[in-house]
Amino acid sequence: MKKVLLILVAVMAVSICSYGQALRPVRGMNQKWGFVDGAGKAVISFKYEAAQEFSEGLAAVMFNYLWGFIDETGRVVIPLKYSKVGKFSDGLARVKVGWQWLFIDKTGEEVISRRYDDAGDFSEGLARVKYAGKWGFINNRGTPMISFIYGSASDFSEGLARVRFKGKWGFINKSGNVVIKIEATNETNTLQTNTTSSERQTTANSSAFNRPGQVSIGFSPSIYLEKGLFMFGLCGKMRIGIAKPIRLEGSFTYNFPKTIKLDGINVKSSMWDVSLNMQTIVTKGDIFLLYPLIGLRVSGLKVSAYSVSKSMTFFGMNFGAGFDVKLSNIVFFNLEPKYMLSFIDGTVGSGFTVSAGLIFRFK
Repeated sequence: MKKVLLILVAVMAVSICSYGQALRPVRGMNQKWGFVDGAGKAVISFKYEAAQEFSEGLAAVMFNYLWGFIDETGRVVIPLKYSKVGKFSDGLARVKVGWQWLFIDKTGEEVISRRYDDAGDFSEGLARVKYAGKWGFINNRGTPMISFIYGSASDFSEGLARVRFKGKWGFINKSGNVVIKIEATNETNTLQTNTTSSERQTTANSSAFNRPGQVSIGFSPSIYLEKGLFMFGLCGKMRIGIAKPIRLEGSFTYNFPKTIKLDGINVKSSMWDVSLNMQTIVTKGDIFLLYPLIGLRVSGLKVSAYSVSKSMTFFGMNFGAGFDVKLSNIVFFNLEPKYMLSFIDGTVGSGFTVSAGLIFRFK
């Protein structure tokens, strides 16, 4: 009996030590993520931009804005190539490729052929997935177990999942039968899915349209319109995130020389512009972002006629809006129209400019 008790104590001690040594993600002094053991000792170096907790022996990490999976030794098991990921559950993990979600196994192989508009992690043998605008549930073979009829759905917990159907909320079991009816349609009842802190971290770090300190540069053709004047130009931009949802954008635009006829005289003009605009993000998603802007500008105008040239510099203000569309994890399409006020020798002039081009994110 004494020997049995000693064995049990030894097993418990091993279990406790094993638990204490479980790795967890921690943010280091360099603002990068790594993993420490139960004693706080660094085991996996602090080099990742984001990290999730280990699940089924693998943890999701992000580097250069792409996600993959490492094992407990820090070895990359599944390459970092996804824009978003979930955690491993029931041997599968959801990953986002392009605009759609799919499921992979621990070797990185795609195991369910269908791709989905959105997806949750597997929970209690089922995963909620969105297909053709509606939510349903599949098993780990990809077989639909509960029809795609719901406007919203949560993960299963203790045999039940919360769903919204035709504006009304309720709870269903794994057979898809409603077991608890909720008649409320108030939008304050909006579905709170079983999102873990790690998943929230995934979302926050993957969309990444704007984070404090984030730097982007861009180049685009532009046009300038003013009464009687139409000019083409090139624009260079640099953005830096200040604080959510605010970022600053500095830009330089050069409008190529344009010859117009004024009162029968050929007048050649060219213009440059330096602007500093504050952009406030008002809508944000994984793909699309919209922002209004306001800012200050200084411009220079050169006018030539009859071999005589005159240059002037003046100040002004910008008012406008723009939107970004995510093309990849580091490349965005940007369209930005602006209304420009100019203060010249006590008078106020105005013009309109539009730029459209690519933005490249570097940090």
